Amino acid sequence: MSDDVSAHYIEEVRRQFHGHKRLGEGAIAQLTDDQLFATQWVKVSLSPEEFPGYKGERVVCDHCGEGINFRREVRRQGKVLCRGCAGENYYEPA
Repeated sequence: MSDDVSAHYIEEVRRQFHGHKRLGEGAIAQLTDDQLFATQWVKVSLSPEEFPGYKGERVVCDHCGEGINFRREVRRQGKVLCRGCAGENYYEPA
């Protein structure tokens, strides 16, 4: 749906509910799905590791021996490191 058409429906609902502090669910409920949402076919490119059950290459951290999945390793100075050993922790002490 175009922005012009959406704006038209929104303005119509506002006119119907003039004087109310807010539109509320009742006003929105009067609109059809076609009035509220635009639909279109889309294409999403996903790499194989983004699918459930993907069994990718597993490498081992040269420093601590931790197994690393899904290409999350850090390669530095010819070594393979897990993010923790590379100093890229996803957490911080509380």
